[in-house]
Amino acid sequence: DLGVRSVGHRVSILKAIYNLKIQHNIPVEIGEYIPYKSFRVSLEDPCYKVLPAALKKYKITDDWRQYALFICYGTERCLSYDEKPLLLFQKLKEANQNPVFMLKNIKEIKSPVATAEEIINSLKANKSKRRTTQFLNKELPPAPDENYPIHSSSDQSSAEYQTSDEYTVDTLVEGNGTAVAIYPYVPELDDELNVIVGDVFKIRSKDGGWCFVEKDGQTGWVPANFLLETSVNGGDMMDDDSPYVGRGVALIDYDELNMKKDDTLRIYKKQDHWLYCEINDERGWVPSWYV
Repeated sequence: DLGVRSVGHRVSILKAIYNLKIQHNIPVEIGEYIPYKSFRVSLEDPCYKVLPAALKKYKITDDWRQYALFICYGTERCLSYDEKPLLLFQKLKEANQNPVFMLKNIKEIKSPVATAEEIINSLKANKSKRRTTQFLNKELPPAPDENYPIHSSSDQSSAEYQTSDEYTVDTLVEGNGTAVAIYPYVPELDDELNVIVGDVFKIRSKDGGWCFVEKDGQTGWVPANFLLETSVNGGDMMDDDSPYVGRGVALIDYDELNMKKDDTLRIYKKQDHWLYCEINDERGWVPSWYV
């Protein structure tokens, strides 16, 4: 009825009413004013309490764990389930940052793996070809990135993966490090390896944006941008005591990686609101708001 445009707008209205009452000495009962009062949450409540209340208010019957809460103030930030969104909103408002809340279903927040698969499928659907005339004289698949344009098959002119007739083969460089797969890759030639997210490889050499790797006695070429090299300053990120990885704690269960609440995570990389983690000797992508 008041033309409320967003959750943040509603909070602003409630704050204005409260301030008017205080200015005009109108009695305010204890607990009468709480932002999101109709949601029955307080400034100190974390996301895992605010989200169920917000969904109920807007008559959304889905499991609240299928949603993530974002706060936008010039940048877009995804809030972890243990953060206090209303308190953060208030602080940003006081700093004239004009924050706005945004609710997203998990299905709207594509994982890096899904993005990589879309890119590869798009290239195949449009009959894109990599030149494979000799040794490593072949085009690389693009690095998975959410900004890479995914076109429909009907848009042939713009969707074709552009290749160049001029391709310089780099000098073969010997490698002695390790790498972990962060994106899946399906080989197109006999000299390439199948890659599953979480695989650990020994790097034997590098050339032209490719890595010649070994795993379980098998060797082959893998696109370097599909791997995360773990060697850092003479050490290895995979070591238990490595200072080059982040740490986190699981806030809820996540079945796809057998993650359980309160599990300790080793965080190797963050991309598109997802974390590439190691949990109980398994590696893969986890929604950042679960940690």
